[in-house]
Amino acid sequence: ETRMLCVYHDNPDLTEPEKLRVSACITVPKSTPAEGEVGTMEVPGGRYAFAHFELDPSEYGAAWTWVYGTWLPSSGYQPDDRPCFELYLNDPNQHPEHKHVVEIVAPVRPL
Repeated sequence: ETRMLCVYHDNPDLTEPEKLRVSACITVPKSTPAEGEVGTMEVPGGRYAFAHFELDPSEYGAAWTWVYGTWLPSSGYQPDDRPCFELYLNDPNQHPEHKHVVEIVAPVRPL
């Protein structure tokens, strides 16, 4: 099953907006060849927190703020240095309210 995700390589609180790097991705088998401008990458393994949301496009920022500003400080975990990502679980056009069903996936390690 192919999944769609965006991998975020930089922290927007620390990196200038014009230097932020994002990878738009789909999952493929490991043996899939890449050529031209299309490459492959592997999301590093380890412990991740998954936060499930149903969002309007305008609510993504608030969802990220909740994960890192509300949940994480009280979780007993701290952020890890691996990339975080959004995992997209639906086609918003098929949702009755046109919501985006998404999981925000944050790499964590114990305090």
